[in-house]
Amino acid sequence: MKEKQDVLTLLCRWIYQHGKKWLCNTKVREDLIYLNRKESPKDAQRNYYVGKIKISLLMVLAALFLGMVLSVQSRQEGLLKENQRILRNKEGKGNAYLSLKYRDETGKEGETRLVVEARHYDGEELEELYGSFERTLIRTVMGANKEAVNVTEDLTFPEKIEPYPFVLSWESSIYSIVNTEGEISQKGLTAYMEKEGKDSAIVIVTVTISYDDFTRKRVYGFRIYPRILSETEALKQAVEEGLRSSEESTRTQEVYYLPDRIGEHTLRYEEKKENPALPVTLLLLAVAVGIFFLSDVDLAGKAARRQEVLSGEYADFASRLALYLSCGLTVRGAFFRIAADYGDRKNDPIAEEVQQACHEMESGISETVVYDQFGKRCRGSSYRRLSGLLIQNLKKGSSSLAGMLRLETQEAFEERKRNAKARGEEAGTKMLGPMMLMLLVVMAMILVPAFLSFS
Repeated sequence: MKEKQDVLTLLCRWIYQHGKKWLCNTKVREDLIYLNRKESPKDAQRNYYVGKIKISLLMVLAALFLGMVLSVQSRQEGLLKENQRILRNKEGKGNAYLSLKYRDETGKEGETRLVVEARHYDGEELEELYGSFERTLIRTVMGANKEAVNVTEDLTFPEKIEPYPFVLSWESSIYSIVNTEGEISQKGLTAYMEKEGKDSAIVIVTVTISYDDFTRKRVYGFRIYPRILSETEALKQAVEEGLRSSEESTRTQEVYYLPDRIGEHTLRYEEKKENPALPVTLLLLAVAVGIFFLSDVDLAGKAARRQEVLSGEYADFASRLALYLSCGLTVRGAFFRIAADYGDRKNDPIAEEVQQACHEMESGISETVVYDQFGKRCRGSSYRRLSGLLIQNLKKGSSSLAGMLRLETQEAFEERKRNAKARGEEAGTKMLGPMMLMLLVVMAMILVPAFLSFS
């Protein structure tokens, strides 16, 4: 039965058949014969050229596709319009970059790059924007505070407010209380109130609003009050300040005793330690579960590899058995002779199975049972078929056993050739993945710079 082939493979075979006269050369044919002994020279040459044509066609198709994409991109409408016009980007949309070719009346040519800035607002537009911007600005600055005369939370001093084009810079009259980010320092506020004997602080903030040559200044006044802390926050703040103060005052002592009392609070301490027991335990439990189930997978893999080795050794074993039977040995004698031939071959499944069969026969187990167990242990259909022939020979007798074994041997060698060819094809298929990955990398190396040049 013929194997199904994809359209590309059929096309490559057609090209090879019709272009064989021009594609093939003697040196390549000789190298293929020297390196490939499993296939006929004709098959090896055909497979080699079909594979080479396939790769070349893939690269040609990729080149054509990329060429079409780049050609379409290059034909798209550019920034330069009729009558040498260039449309600027909208306000705030960023600059445009383009490459220009120029030629004067004498025919001299050159190239240059031009940066076209986005459209700028004119004076009337700026004044109109500024009116709505002021209202947005004060709402943004206040943040979570409701009134400028009662500020307890941090203010917000942005450098820019979208979608307005203005750039902002901030100044504070008392930086120790309100910095240029709008953050309020409770420590600085407390120190100021203690020094001035007040319950709040008035901070004047100046913001400079600019856009090109347009500049405006606004001044805001805020009355800053200490932030109202929850009981938990107040306790934490008192403990942190008390611990810091007591630690600083005892730095000349060898032992630092934590204070029993801070303010109105009597405290007891315990060290918070990271306990890795739970994550480590869970990790080890997960590993244990994984090992439990993965052990079956590993065992199945070992069994499959052993079966593969036994299948590969079947042709040699059947050939030896047929040879010794042709020389006049009994099946039992042939098994012992093969076991002697294998000798002390270690990690060889067929040697182990034959020696096991010999040990069983020496221990008095009937040959019928031994051959049946031998076929079952080896699992493969070939070994079961062979054990069936041997048992049939014992029960009914057969003068043609050696001939049947020779036919079995011939079929086994043919099967081994087919398996070798299949493994070779699988290896070729596995190479398609890395090849496609390399193709994607090449395409990315070509497309990314192309897209960047058009952006």
